[in-house]
Amino acid sequence: MYNAPPPNLMHGINLVQSGHKAEALAYLRHAARNEMMTADAWLWLATATDDREEYRYCVTQALQLDPAHPVAQRMQAELEQQDRALGPAAMGPEYAPGAAARPRRRSGLLIALLAVLVCVGAIVALVASGVLEDQISEQLGGGTATDMQTFTVGARPGFRFRVDLPASWLPADTEREAWRDARGDLADAIEGSDDLWEQVETPFSAATRDPVYGAVLPNVRLVETDADRIERQGMVAALTLQEIVPLPEVPGGEEPTTCNQMRALEAAFRADGALQGEIVDSAVARRSSDADCVFYFHRREAVEDAADVPLALDAENPPEFVHRVQIAVPVQPARYAFWVLTFGDEARDDYDNVIDRIIRTLQAVPAGEGQPAAG
Repeated sequence: MYNAPPPNLMHGINLVQSGHKAEALAYLRHAARNEMMTADAWLWLATATDDREEYRYCVTQALQLDPAHPVAQRMQAELEQQDRALGPAAMGPEYAPGAAARPRRRSGLLIALLAVLVCVGAIVALVASGVLEDQISEQLGGGTATDMQTFTVGARPGFRFRVDLPASWLPADTEREAWRDARGDLADAIEGSDDLWEQVETPFSAATRDPVYGAVLPNVRLVETDADRIERQGMVAALTLQEIVPLPEVPGGEEPTTCNQMRALEAAFRADGALQGEIVDSAVARRSSDADCVFYFHRREAVEDAADVPLALDAENPPEFVHRVQIAVPVQPARYAFWVLTFGDEARDDYDNVIDRIIRTLQAVPAGEGQPAAG
């Protein structure tokens, strides 16, 4: 007896077959989360997506369900071939397979070179652990008026970001000594706040990105650590990473620059009604080039339920109004990170400068700077 695919999966397959891959993605991703997926179903999702990470995940899932699946095996072989092709190119022609053998150097030069490599390796290990980065930050003055925060989300190489914030803002990363010290000071300054800090903090390296829907869980946050400001607004101001998802396709005929993709994203948000209500400001902001644009919108919201303010000092009496600045930041290849800055209405004047800094500087650090970008 023929068993028809579940409804979302079947509709997604039909859309792919008719050439409407972008429309198919929502149905196929929903099916991956809520319906029974076969190896073939995972391969349909792989066929529809332009996200290399999601494609790889789908092929892996298909092979786990059916290791002998011929199409999945071919797709896996193509991925491995592409990985091999990218590897030598990144290392430079000197390391390309089949390169002519280099003349032998004197043993003394080899020993010196090995010593340099050992030193470089030690430095790389320190950077990867975050120890050197923290030490440099402390030497340069972590308590100055501004602090360019650089941090990694997920297991290394993970996703690496950079943002300029006031020095009182810190990544709420349990693996960072600076945060652990600040958390202890906050617990002493704000009586009965221990449970709140447990909600705020997380080990950044433990965060994972859902390969189908893109949600980053647990959420990672950069937070205000000035106890007076926190108490004044009745909540912890936080910049939270919620998801990393593919950018939309641009309308036909337009050049697929990041700025145009961000404009397509803005149009999608307007079509979905996300830009309705009390919007304070919204724009696609071009920064250094057409490859460096962000889309943001800023709304003021009345708090109807305490659950809407999870970082309130008093869960039973949250602030009456909160501000949310939602920011889409490009992450290569062809994805964007969706960040949300949240703070209490009473602190609006305090955070105008913070909003401006985040919009101007929040960025994914590209491959080649610090740790390579994921993907």
